[in-house]
Amino acid sequence: MKTSFVILRMLRVLSLLAFIVVLFWCYTSLPLEVAVHYDQKNRADLFITKSQLFYGLAAFIVLFNTVFSLLANLIPSLPASRLSLLNQQYWQENKEYLQNIVVNWLHSLVVAVNIFLISCLAVILVLNTSDNAKVSSYGWLAIVGGVILLGWLAFLPLRQMVKTATLEEA
Repeated sequence: MKTSFVILRMLRVLSLLAFIVVLFWCYTSLPLEVAVHYDQKNRADLFITKSQLFYGLAAFIVLFNTVFSLLANLIPSLPASRLSLLNQQYWQENKEYLQNIVVNWLHSLVVAVNIFLISCLAVILVLNTSDNAKVSSYGWLAIVGGVILLGWLAFLPLRQMVKTATLEEA
């Protein structure tokens, strides 16, 4: 197995375990009604129950992780000739390397989403349990999430433009 694959697999498992720990921690620490939206004056104006938050996020993370794991497992069966790729000829000749890149790309999204949701849960916990926490202090979280998603989306096309001679680097 390639090093990057092993590292991403460990990160995926660790981020999933960390998400589960943080989710249970938040469930035990949050009040029954959880504020999930705030107005311009930092006052909560939308609430859900902590059970809705817990079960909704648990269902989402299970479905998301399952779908992307299944998708990553289907990558080896895709014919490279049927894909629209940059440097098509090169990637048809190096199909195994392309498969490793795409599988790692999919696993990296799972890791990023798991870590982003952990951050969101931590912010929800702070905002709902602290008296002096300000919503405006956490505006960076949406920006960081968007930048990570855009970077993830741009990585695969940019990576396809770069030709690599050996399979050992994957």
